Amino acid sequence: MSKLSFVNFRSVEKWHIDQYLRENLKSKYPMVSLSKILMPVRKRISSSEYSIEIPLVDKIRFSDGQIFFKNGKFPKNDVFIAYRGFLLVSNINFEKGAFCIVEQEEIACSTDYQPYQIVSNDILPEYLNLCLRSETFLNNVARAKPKGMKVRAKWEFIKTFSIPIPSLEEQKQILKAYSSIINDIDSRELSETGLNSMVDEYLTEKLGLIRKRKSTTEMFSVTAFSDIFTWGVDFTKVANVKSKNYPSKKLYQLCSVGSGGTPSRTNPEFYKGNIPWIKTGEVVNEIIYDTEEKISNKAIDCSSAKIYPAGSIIMAMYGQGLTRGRTAKLGIPSSTNQACAVMHNFSKEIYPDYLWIYLMGEYHHIRDLASGNNQPNLSAEKIKNYPVIIPPYDEQVKLAKEILQMKEELKCRKIEATKIIENAKKNFEHTIFE
Repeated sequence: MSKLSFVNFRSVEKWHIDQYLRENLKSKYPMVSLSKILMPVRKRISSSEYSIEIPLVDKIRFSDGQIFFKNGKFPKNDVFIAYRGFLLVSNINFEKGAFCIVEQEEIACSTDYQPYQIVSNDILPEYLNLCLRSETFLNNVARAKPKGMKVRAKWEFIKTFSIPIPSLEEQKQILKAYSSIINDIDSRELSETGLNSMVDEYLTEKLGLIRKRKSTTEMFSVTAFSDIFTWGVDFTKVANVKSKNYPSKKLYQLCSVGSGGTPSRTNPEFYKGNIPWIKTGEVVNEIIYDTEEKISNKAIDCSSAKIYPAGSIIMAMYGQGLTRGRTAKLGIPSSTNQACAVMHNFSKEIYPDYLWIYLMGEYHHIRDLASGNNQPNLSAEKIKNYPVIIPPYDEQVKLAKEILQMKEELKCRKIEATKIIENAKKNFEHTIFE
């Protein structure tokens, strides 16, 4: 292993040790600087000039570059405008994969993002995206990027990197080989909420569910007083699921609903026990057999945390991203933090696994009941009053077994699909990098 390395002085952006940690990537294809491929475009408009018709970027998912937009929200500050075919980069998280090729005609983003126009005719946008997303390239960027809270990967930094560029015909062949593998995979099998949607569709058919949806053209709507959860600005958020075939009851009529607590972090002894303590990030539609943190009996005595029996069902009431509304089942007696609602002590008319898969299927509809501005939350009261369709007990058992079997099959397909995608990415990298 070489103990010395040489860096061209002209390529040094700033004088810091991280500059020397990058690798000199090699390829059988010509290595071309990003400065010859991209050009930053800083078309800035003020918040007062912004039109609601232009989608406003909320975030870019690291794993695949999918853009999420802020629906119906106006920016508080100036924004950049990006157009179809541009490369949009998160300055903060570029090395994690927070970038994409814009597919919309026009989008707006905060100045924490940077739109780039692809100025080279020798590279396909799809190839550029895949090359930048390769593990080899991203690891090299991560090594070279200066460390620190929210250090930006600005153009002066990004333009110092190079990527291999085959001929256009070779790029097409490489992309064709990659796509032929990826296109055979059902994208919903890999999506975070694919399971919930599958369960929703299955139960809608089997239970004859009816949902009254408010038309976007309605000026007025009538809501039954018994359906109103809370009296406030969001009082029209109601759970209006009904069935053509079966009756329903409120959740609190079928089981007890409790929550947990967080023992004080100032006392280290509280977190040196063997009682599993669940956080919302661990609630992911699975059976929980272990937890990241454990608490002591003294922590239970000195806080609102409680121990719930195995078989209890948990729902995350709030949390970042897709967490809110997720469910899990306790495989062992456990405690939770205060952000989890726990269903236990079930009545004889409800099969616990049926209730679990039913709530799994209601994921999207339950999330819609959340309130709050920056991070909408559910409440124990809303969860307690959520309607549950109740078929005969034998039918509940049958439905639960069918769906849990489908869930296991989906999990196996997801594992296999993930392996296929990882192999396709590795093949791509082996093709373009030495």
